[in-house]
Amino acid sequence: MTTLVSWCSRRAVVVVVLWLVALGGLGFAALHTGAAFRDTVDLPAADSTAAANLLRGNGAGGAEERVVARTPDSPVDTGTGRARLDDLAARLAALPHVVVVTPAGVSADRRTAVLTVRFDAPAADLGQPVADALAVVVRDARGLTAGAAGELAAMTAAAPDLGNAGIGLLAAALVLLVTFGSLTCVLLPVLTAAVSVGCALAVVTLLSHVMTVPKISTEIAALLGLGVGVDYALFVLTRYRQSRGEGDPPPVALAAAAATSGRSVVFAGVTVCVSLAGLLTVGMPFLEGIAVAAAVSVLLTALAALTLLPALLRPAARMRVGPGGNGGRW
Repeated sequence: MTTLVSWCSRRAVVVVVLWLVALGGLGFAALHTGAAFRDTVDLPAADSTAAANLLRGNGAGGAEERVVARTPDSPVDTGTGRARLDDLAARLAALPHVVVVTPAGVSADRRTAVLTVRFDAPAADLGQPVADALAVVVRDARGLTAGAAGELAAMTAAAPDLGNAGIGLLAAALVLLVTFGSLTCVLLPVLTAAVSVGCALAVVTLLSHVMTVPKISTEIAALLGLGVGVDYALFVLTRYRQSRGEGDPPPVALAAAAATSGRSVVFAGVTVCVSLAGLLTVGMPFLEGIAVAAAVSVLLTALAALTLLPALLRPAARMRVGPGGNGGRW
């Protein structure tokens, strides 16, 4: 551990460039290939799955979407409202792979109706093009306010907003600034976490092409990666500052941080990944995708704390630190 951290410190420029190249390369690959997230929840060993397979074998196991339509100012089952609903039903029936569109009920105030759209294949087999075609028709309801629910509709939902991760990162920066009173102690953990999480999100996007990865995995990977990334970097940085405060030169302080906090980072990261691996025993591809995405984020943040952070510490080796001791407000 000490050898790795010391080498990264001595070759700071090389390590930083390698991380930036990895971030840029993975990001370009993710943007070029696009995402293939799937929110289909499969239960291979469940009785319901066996029943669905039996229905599918008899031609009745296709996807079923519910379209809810509401008129703004008239009953939906008579007059203008009925004409608009019939037009929507006809355009839904003209979609590829649609078997039948049937009415499923009208609300008590006669302004909302539900249509059931049955397809000839499961949502996972129909794919994104059919889901997008369904979304186009529903969004253009022509005088009606409409929405859809089902597996195909879920495939058209936008990826989770990562704005919460930005808020969390800002909050962490403020806490670090108040606690340590040093801009260096704020920037180093935040930069380390941000670069590693950026790489992790790109890897998760690429993994969505080879395994079932739900869209929510990106938000889980981002929030978990930022949390442990700042934490792991802070392990190493705090121990480094303590050694510097005791009068040790930067190389000695970094070696001490690697031998103590560096090993803690490895142990913590491995423990989290082993815990996440428990989701692989459930037998649900949906949960397996979440587990793999989270584990990738944790592993990359731990690696960044042991390689990128020592490299970033090289130009900050002369940071001002106070003497050791137990004094102070904290």
